Amino acid sequence: MPATIRDVARACGVHVSTVSRTFSAPNLVNPETRGRVLATAEHLGYRPNRAARALITGRTTNLGLIVADIANPYFPPMIKAAQSQARLRDHHVFVADTDEDPAVEEELVRALATQVDGIVLCSPRMSNSAIEVLAREVPLVVVNRVVADLPTVVMDDLAYDCQPQACAIRLPGADEWIKESVADRSWNTGTVVGNAYNKVLIVRLKIEFDLPRIAGRGFAGI
Repeated sequence: MPATIRDVARACGVHVSTVSRTFSAPNLVNPETRGRVLATAEHLGYRPNRAARALITGRTTNLGLIVADIANPYFPPMIKAAQSQARLRDHHVFVADTDEDPAVEEELVRALATQVDGIVLCSPRMSNSAIEVLAREVPLVVVNRVVADLPTVVMDDLAYDCQPQACAIRLPGADEWIKESVADRSWNTGTVVGNAYNKVLIVRLKIEFDLPRIAGRGFAGI
């Protein structure tokens, strides 16, 4: 049988609550006691039940990351970075793709809301009002979009105007998408306008390819 929290407590000579705090709130446990509990847990092969911990603490240590199109080369580096940073903090990331469909996006946020501590929305297609409603159900961080009163991660347009190379380094994957779109002249047919919903690519196109006419044409939140 797998070791239980009571087995660890008994082996360490401490109360079950001390073992529980060692894993859920380690800063509240004496360093010497914490080290002894962790060493014993490792020796016995004990692994805390995350679901049970979530019921007690109200935290799942899970995060949602919803992207508009996982096939877009802009998003994979962002996903990898989010997962890497989450692991450093003992969190896990659930990744979902909306296929650029605002209805699917809303459905995914509601489905993940009870399973995660928060959700990162990357280049969302929903309206600002829809995002604001969802933010009342689960904490949201929005990337490439400005939504009032919500944490937002966007490119600094002014900084980009001054240092385009620096921004290109910060935006891996965007170059390939832009080059492909411009190479086949799809921006003439409105493909770029339809796909470059997020602020980053609009600014990249405006500055690098002198396409000022695409700015402000039907982009919610821009």
